[in-house]
Amino acid sequence: MKQLMSATFLLTCLSFHASNAHDIKSSTAAFGFKGGLNFSNLYTDNVDDNNILTGFNAGLYAKFPITNSVFILPEISYTTKGAELTYNNSFASGTAKFKTNYIEVPLLLVFNLTDVFNVHVGLYAPYMVSGKTTNDSNLFTSETQLNINDFKRFDAGLFAGLGIGS
Repeated sequence: MKQLMSATFLLTCLSFHASNAHDIKSSTAAFGFKGGLNFSNLYTDNVDDNNILTGFNAGLYAKFPITNSVFILPEISYTTKGAELTYNNSFASGTAKFKTNYIEVPLLLVFNLTDVFNVHVGLYAPYMVSGKTTNDSNLFTSETQLNINDFKRFDAGLFAGLGIGS
């Protein structure tokens, strides 16, 4: 199967943290959970679709201070990505979705700009664990599980996000 590239425009546009409120200015490690939204699409040589699929991510993190306002943040998370295609031709009209699910291990630097607002940058390594396609048209509805062995299951990329919380 032709290799597909997934472009995630903003992996985390809003994240929330469950940890001690004093951990921003703390010199000790903090642990918690994190979640947010993904906006992704698929690109190939033959497809130039601008529909974006909204997904989510949720996981656990550890936050280790480097300075009072800079932290290193290793994480493990579950994230959903994919694409959505809306079609309308002489035979049928509807929406097709391509969804993939990953376990990701990001390694981030966190820069606290204020007590509650921060910026995340770093690298991440996702591993594809499942996927499916759905088609909902005026003629039929279908769902097909993807054979994940047909895909490049391991990838690596850059991460950037914004955080609100302590």
